[in-house]
Amino acid sequence: GATPGKKAMGLRIINHLDTENPLTPGQLFLREFIGKTLSSILFAVGFLMIYFNKDRRSLHDFMSKTRVVKFRS
Repeated sequence: GATPGKKAMGLRIINHLDTENPLTPGQLFLREFIGKTLSSILFAVGFLMIYFNKDRRSLHDFMSKTRVVKFRS
């Protein structure tokens, strides 16, 4: 649910609609490789989407049905 950088910042990745269940390997692959690659190819528009929606989700979050949240350790 979190990379070392996200852990250091107190963030984690969760399912957008099903917060009780962990992410699947397919969701992680779609988010980290396919989604981020597509976001980069599109001149970073996929990353800039966070400024234009209330959930602060990027293209790769929409594609993989995930979101980044703050957590308490």
